[in-house]
Amino acid sequence: MHWRIFVWFGLSIIITFVVVNGIFGRDASGQHRYAAMAVAGVLLWAASGAISRFLVWPLVMVTRVARDLGDGDLTARVDLPQFVSGEIVELGETLNDMAAHIDKQMADQRALLAAVSHELRTPLGHMRVIAELARDGDLDRLAELEREIDDVEHLVDQLLATSRIEFDAIDRRPLDAVDLCTRALDRADVDAALLEVEADDTSLTGDATLLARAVGNLLENARRHADKITAVRIAGTTDYLTIAVEDRGPGFADGDAGRVFEPFYRGERRGQGSLGLGLALVQRIARAHGGRAFAENTGAGARVAIEISRG
Repeated sequence: MHWRIFVWFGLSIIITFVVVNGIFGRDASGQHRYAAMAVAGVLLWAASGAISRFLVWPLVMVTRVARDLGDGDLTARVDLPQFVSGEIVELGETLNDMAAHIDKQMADQRALLAAVSHELRTPLGHMRVIAELARDGDLDRLAELEREIDDVEHLVDQLLATSRIEFDAIDRRPLDAVDLCTRALDRADVDAALLEVEADDTSLTGDATLLARAVGNLLENARRHADKITAVRIAGTTDYLTIAVEDRGPGFADGDAGRVFEPFYRGERRGQGSLGLGLALVQRIARAHGGRAFAENTGAGARVAIEISRG
């Protein structure tokens, strides 16, 4: 493209010069006229080359970065000077955003794979020991084996839910938050009397499987890290519905409440047990439904909640 613009500019300027000289330079001698045409032609040709390079250079840079990304270099970025403007800048920013998104996805997947490998190794090791003991006649160990299998199944469910969000396979349907929470409480074997409805309208639109997983993870988090679940509250506004799980436990240490939704983060007070993908998945489910997840201390324990857009 660069050489075509170069040729076009050069030919256009030379032809223009010839025409102008033919009109206004008839009184000059032929030798002087041709010398002036040659000098002017060289200067204008060089100028056209500089102009064409200035016009095409940003596109060349974008093309180079796109090629580097295609070759697997996810650190490549378009870095255009401030004087460049127009659609090429928007194209460069879009390419940078895409590269950053892909780079983050790859990093998240590597971290997830490492954590899952670590998480699976522990229950699989326990299952192997239990199987050996059961083979020797210790059948009382079978209940423990069942618990380990449940842990592995739970982790697989978390990964499947993560994959659904990753590939935007969300099945949005009209739902009722009371029914959603009642089912989650039943599956978690938590007393349904703890459910407190503070919203006149409990309807929303979302993926029933993912939202049930989010509520289940909130209940599991409270049960694992607190003495007791004290309430499951449904509250709402015109645009959002909030489902909060409150517990009576140690609460969050300073700075932990804002970080508990980071993948694999271990809090100072509530970091025992599994590395856990639970609250990180809750945050992703909330964002996939146009909302957010948040955590806070209540004075008597902690409150962890998911806020969901009704639309």
